[in-house]
Amino acid sequence: TNFTDSGANQSVSNSYTVRAVNRRGYVSKSSNKVSRAPNGTFSSAPAVPELDVPAQQPSYHNHQIRLVTAINGSSVAIPNAAGTGMVLGGQNTNNNQVWELLLSPNGFSYLIRNVASGRFITGQNETLSLTTSNNANSLWNILALPNGNYRLLNENNGRAIDVQGSSGWSDGT
Repeated sequence: TNFTDSGANQSVSNSYTVRAVNRRGYVSKSSNKVSRAPNGTFSSAPAVPELDVPAQQPSYHNHQIRLVTAINGSSVAIPNAAGTGMVLGGQNTNNNQVWELLLSPNGFSYLIRNVASGRFITGQNETLSLTTSNNANSLWNILALPNGNYRLLNENNGRAIDVQGSSGWSDGT
């Protein structure tokens, strides 16, 4: 991998570190610092950082969850009226708001199935859909964040379940 810092001031020294991120969202520790002298020569190549992957993942198999948005902490993901997509809704006790985590055969990622409909969350490109059968786009990795929230990353394409344009989203959209 190459990097060009086109905005760097070429008449002064610059320092860089490298961090790696894999598809599951794990981030490596920073590499050793590399400095560039004003003449353009580098001090050394960065050591390849190792990913900080936990030795054992917590198991969420058969857990039932609600997908609560971090935007307002109260809206939850529910199937749309057609049952093929997702919208935000207010929290209640309906099973359409409950999702079951099922450990996939690879032993690491999860299938996320709606309890009421039995459909799986599938992420294809930038689109989330609910499907009756699971496939490679139905596998999700669960990444615990320092703030106590979780990020769900698609195993196949690395994209997160997210609410796009969050400032304009409200329940039912």
